[in-house]
Amino acid sequence: MKTVVIGAGLAGLICALRLQKSGCDVLLVEKAQRVGGLCGTFFRDGYEFTIACNDFGWGLVEELNELGVNCEFESKKTQVFYRDQKPTKKQLTIQLPPGPGLLAKLLGRQPLQFLAFIWGIVRANMGLQTGNLQSFAQRFLKPGPVRDLVELPAYLMGVAPYDLANSYALYDKKFGYNYAKPACPVGGPQKMADAIAEAFVQAGGELVLADAVDKLDSCDGGHTLQLASGRKILADKLVDTRERPAPCGVKRGVALSMLLLVVDKRYKFPEGVHTLIHYPECAEQWAEKIDQGLLPTDFAFHIFKSDLDAKADHYSLNCFFYFPRGQEQPNQQCRDFYLDYIDQHLEQLLPGVKKSLIYQQLFSAADFAEEHKMSSRVMPSIGIDKVRQHDAEAKLWCAGHSVWPPGDHAGAAALSGRLVAEAILAD
Repeated sequence: MKTVVIGAGLAGLICALRLQKSGCDVLLVEKAQRVGGLCGTFFRDGYEFTIACNDFGWGLVEELNELGVNCEFESKKTQVFYRDQKPTKKQLTIQLPPGPGLLAKLLGRQPLQFLAFIWGIVRANMGLQTGNLQSFAQRFLKPGPVRDLVELPAYLMGVAPYDLANSYALYDKKFGYNYAKPACPVGGPQKMADAIAEAFVQAGGELVLADAVDKLDSCDGGHTLQLASGRKILADKLVDTRERPAPCGVKRGVALSMLLLVVDKRYKFPEGVHTLIHYPECAEQWAEKIDQGLLPTDFAFHIFKSDLDAKADHYSLNCFFYFPRGQEQPNQQCRDFYLDYIDQHLEQLLPGVKKSLIYQQLFSAADFAEEHKMSSRVMPSIGIDKVRQHDAEAKLWCAGHSVWPPGDHAGAAALSGRLVAEAILAD
C-alpha cells in the first residue's frame, strides 16, 4: 500500500515511521530543507537557536522508544519567579514539577485558598466544574499567589485565562502526554527530529526534502500528486499534516515573539533547570490587556537554554513572550517598552547575565512567520472542538496539532500521527 505523508513535522514523522515499520510503502514529503517543523533549530547572524518546541512530555519519550528511535532525553525543572502583590513585593520562587516544598509554600501563604483549589480540582475531575480557567479561579480562589499560579497554563498556551477551558487540565493524563514529567532531548529538538527521520529511512521509507505538493487530485481509487519539482506520485492513502486554517471568525491564540540571546559559555546557567519564568501578580489583568491588543503594565516571559551540542565559547537562550494581540510586528513604542521591561527583570532570573551577553536580537511573530513559513501560535484556535482526523470529503487523513486529539502542543501532534497511522492500518 503506497502512502504519502505531507509534512515532516513531529506528526508526519511519527505517522510515517509507524506506517513504514508496519509494512507500508511510505513517501514523506517536506517543503523545507530539514525535518522537524517547529521542532528544530535555525541560525541568526551565525548563532544557532531553537525554533519553538524545546521540552516535551514523557509520553513522547515512550512513543519513540516503542518505535526504536535512538534519541536520549533528560528531565529538567522549571522555575517560576512570582512577584507577590503585597506591599513588600516579595518574590516567590516555585519549582515545577511541584514537590512537597511547593505545597508548604502555598499552604503557608494562603492555606484556605489552597484547600479551596484542591476542592475545585476534585469537582473538575468528577465532571462537576465546567467553564474556563478564569471562572474556576474566581469561584474557588481569592486574588493572590494561588489564583495567579493556577492560571499559569493560560500564559504558556498564549491565551487569557478566560479562553482556556477547564477540560484542558485533564488532557495530560487522559491522552498520556505526561508533561508532568518533562523531557528535553539531549542535543536539542532538531537532533530528535533527525533521529526519527533516520529511523524512517533505515526502515525503507523515502524522504523528500525541499519539495512541496503543487497539485493534488483525489478520487475513490486513490490520489495523484504532483510535486513542485515535477515528480508525479500515485498514492493509495494520503496523510496531510499541514496546519489547518481556523474557521472564519474563530478566535486564535496570541502569536509568540522572542528575544534571541547569546551568552558567554563561562556564565553558568542553573544546573538541572530548563526554563525560568518571570510571572508577575494579577495575571488576569495583564493577560486581558494583551488579549485586547493593549500595552500591559506587566507581562510574563520565560527563558530557556537551548539544549544544543556544546559550542566553543557560547550558548544560546530563547526568551519567549507575547506582544499585544494584533501586533505581530509591533511599533517602536511597544518594542522599546517590552525590551526595557525584560532588561529590568532579566537579572532576577539570571543574576549577572547581562555582563555575559554577546548578542541579542528581537524576533517578532512576523519575523518568525517570514523566516520559518509557519505560525508561532501555540493555540491555533479557541473555543471549538478539533476536527477529527479523517476528512471524508477530501478522501484523506489529517494529523498535526490543529486536529484531534486536543492539546495544542508537540505531544498532541505526535499522538495524532500515531492515531492516524493506526487508523490507516486498521482500515
